[in-house]
Amino acid sequence: MAGRSRFRRRPRPFSGSIRDGALLRCVRTRQGPESRLAASCGRAPHCSPAVGEGRRGYTDGERWTAVRVEFSIGRHLTQEGFCEYRGLWWTLALPQVILGVFVPVAAAAGVSAARRMAFAWGHLLAALLAGWVFWTIFEYALHRWVLHHTRRPWIRRVFWDALHKDHHGYKVMSDPDHHGVHIALTLPPVLLLAVVASASPSGWMLAILSGWLVGYLCYESLHWLFHASSPMPCLVRFGPIARLLQIHTIHHLHHANMNYGFVTQFWDRQLGTAVMPEDAASQHTVDAT
Repeated sequence: MAGRSRFRRRPRPFSGSIRDGALLRCVRTRQGPESRLAASCGRAPHCSPAVGEGRRGYTDGERWTAVRVEFSIGRHLTQEGFCEYRGLWWTLALPQVILGVFVPVAAAAGVSAARRMAFAWGHLLAALLAGWVFWTIFEYALHRWVLHHTRRPWIRRVFWDALHKDHHGYKVMSDPDHHGVHIALTLPPVLLLAVVASASPSGWMLAILSGWLVGYLCYESLHWLFHASSPMPCLVRFGPIARLLQIHTIHHLHHANMNYGFVTQFWDRQLGTAVMPEDAASQHTVDAT
């Protein structure tokens, strides 16, 4: 039993290479037909353990091979290691399309709420602010406990492996083909929430939904700006946006388990996952010395 369980270890991440438009995945196999253990891989130009990973616990009876990994339809991996999207389906995930769809939805919800509230601007602004706060909580929780979840295998496969891992595989901030969250995932639940909120005659639910959508639109806009190949200098130099860019850069390139918040770092500060840009800079200075 001990010898058998030895080959049931959870696979470690390994590097791979790209050839003929497909990713070569490093596969650890044992001599014999009964055992074949595959591990996910990165984008290094050779088939070897990833940075920080060794071959501890692997026997001499195991060998290393490379197999082709095909991506989903219309989604390819470039020689530089970036995901490239082709076709109408992926066009619906472009930030321009997302903003073009959800800005009218958020505006319609806000106008309808204002009419139902008899244009009581104080109540309307309070409801919009509440919706925006709900978005920041939702954004933090989704990013930390769903997209970065790695404990339960089925959650990890659905969210981290399928939706978020490739994005964190980029070693630079600029993404030549940046895509947002596909509207096939976001539009149906938003429309369902709009129908439910419309059932309330007071207009508060619609106003809260509108504020929540404003938060989502801020997220998509900032994410697009931060990962654009040529970001607008006037925007990325603006004080609050420049700080959010620094915070997200720390999360994306250095500490993936920190700085989960995007439009605000309030919840990171409250829950102990905040790394300030000045703290990260001082840490890098200490490491360099």
